[in-house]
Amino acid sequence: MIQKIFLIFLFLFFSLSIAQAKDCETLEDQFEKYECRSDKICKQYDENKKVFNIEKFQNVEAYENTEITDVLLTSWTTQKGIQKAVAIYKQNMNNIYKCGIIGAQKNSLRRLLELPIHENVKKSIEPKIHDIIKKLDITANTHKCLNIDTQTVFNKLSIFRQTTYLTCDYSFYMEYIKDYYNNPAHALGINPTEPEKEDEEEKSYTLLEAADKISEAQNNIHQELQQAYKVFPIAFHAYSEYENNFPVHFLLELLKEDYYILREKLHEVLNPINQVVYKISNAMKK
Repeated sequence: MIQKIFLIFLFLFFSLSIAQAKDCETLEDQFEKYECRSDKICKQYDENKKVFNIEKFQNVEAYENTEITDVLLTSWTTQKGIQKAVAIYKQNMNNIYKCGIIGAQKNSLRRLLELPIHENVKKSIEPKIHDIIKKLDITANTHKCLNIDTQTVFNKLSIFRQTTYLTCDYSFYMEYIKDYYNNPAHALGINPTEPEKEDEEEKSYTLLEAADKISEAQNNIHQELQQAYKVFPIAFHAYSEYENNFPVHFLLELLKEDYYILREKLHEVLNPINQVVYKISNAMKK
């Protein structure tokens, strides 16, 4: 149900927003057209409260000589541009949610310290909380996370806006790549500007092979976008549930610590009474 609602929203959003990018359609350079579309339509979601500085997409020709180590990507498609685009998008998404989770944990712990806790409980649990926060700060610096809004425990709106911008930008970049691989030379991996080497065997392709490669690229891009649209609401819903429930985990830890202290105090109070009762019982037996 969530997926259907999101897809309907996405369709309406792009239908209404495309009118704002009319000027972009007159551009002849396809990469400039992509940048224009992204700036006109997606930029509204690229707010200041970012959790991670995402890696920007480049001209697809810059990726043609790169090596992709992801076996799943290399076995799925032979086009380097598609491989690199998918890898960058997934890495950006992973980093955004990773930093979001770190931020949610830190904010929950900070709010926990502000609660009106009994002094004995506070002395016991406060050092542990500070130690966890220090470790989270180190992890955040390692992953190059940005400062997250500390005024609230919940940062899901910032997460939603940045991931929406990323998906919007990704969809326009994929449209640019689709146009790039419509060129038979690009689809076949031939660089017309690169001179042939003397010791390199000359290759020839039939029109059918070129058509198959173009069709493969188009199908792969379509499948990837459908998968991105499908996973987007699932990932955000999972993060949202995590952010909602995570503070409860620390409150339960606080409750457990309170119980341990209560048990110790009861033991201190009841132990002398038990000794008196034991002595009276022994005296009455004599």
